[in-house]
Amino acid sequence: MNFKIKYTRLGNKFFFISNLAEWHFSCRERYNLIWLEKIGELSKKERGLLKLFGDILKKYNFKKYLGYHLIVEKDESGVWKKIKKDVTKKEFEIISKTFDVFENKFEKVWKPEILERNSKILEKELKRKRYKKIQTDLNSFLRKPSKIRKSVDIFLLKHPEKNIYLAGGANLKGKGLTIECNELAYPITEFVERTIAVIYHELTHILYGENIRRVIRKVLSKNKIGPNKKILGRPIKDIMEEIIICTVFPSGYLAEKYFSYNPYKTIENNYKNMGSISLKKMKGDGFNKIRNYLVYKTCPIAEKYIKNYKKIDLKFVENILRELKIVD
Repeated sequence: MNFKIKYTRLGNKFFFISNLAEWHFSCRERYNLIWLEKIGELSKKERGLLKLFGDILKKYNFKKYLGYHLIVEKDESGVWKKIKKDVTKKEFEIISKTFDVFENKFEKVWKPEILERNSKILEKELKRKRYKKIQTDLNSFLRKPSKIRKSVDIFLLKHPEKNIYLAGGANLKGKGLTIECNELAYPITEFVERTIAVIYHELTHILYGENIRRVIRKVLSKNKIGPNKKILGRPIKDIMEEIIICTVFPSGYLAEKYFSYNPYKTIENNYKNMGSISLKKMKGDGFNKIRNYLVYKTCPIAEKYIKNYKKIDLKFVENILRELKIVD
């Protein structure tokens, strides 16, 4: 698998503005707090534009993701032509005006030299031989993808936090994945390893998502549960897919196997002394804490499956469903 590391100014500007718009649960409040310290308080006009821009993003959501062309394409004039075809005339006027109004503020936080350094670090690191066997393990556990890909594009989005946080996304219509990061240190550090683990998490969504969802659908049908039934504010099918992938990356067994920073040990230490925990009581603690607890419970099972060359099956997924029923 070849990885091509890329970034675009327009994609990073979209990331900046859309996060400030706080239109989706995945928007990071802490990014905005840091950015606002640098760019100053927003005017009434700016806040109004963000509200309108956020409403447009909500309307199209990820099914017709407006960030797609902005993130993946470098030809800015061509990008705007494509977006103009995807939205109404009034919506395009709002989007264009929002990008114009926030240009000066974005320029204050735009640091392309950091993304350029990050690109070189990740390109070098991802060529290491120790990662070559990862896909063999994924094929064994999650079944080979129906479509074979020789390369994947990774688009970098710069966030404002120090090297304590990173995130990813797989919302680019299979074109590639996004990684939110700040400056990466080199030679290899724990943070570089964690970045690569997140890359493999998002790659697993892209390559193996359909295989995983097929098994999930069978389990939910067997238990007469609708796939879009909401738990923790999200469709149960999406939560189950996320937990399954987390049992391998970035905090599961394969991350433990291929990296030195022991991600599963951290989760295990947080939960092993808690005894029989009530997920119902954890409901108010947020999705991430519950997800990590379920990874703690499920990861040892994933390890056994992978070590014994056993493929994901109904039994594996039903184990997660039993735990989720406690939250409901």
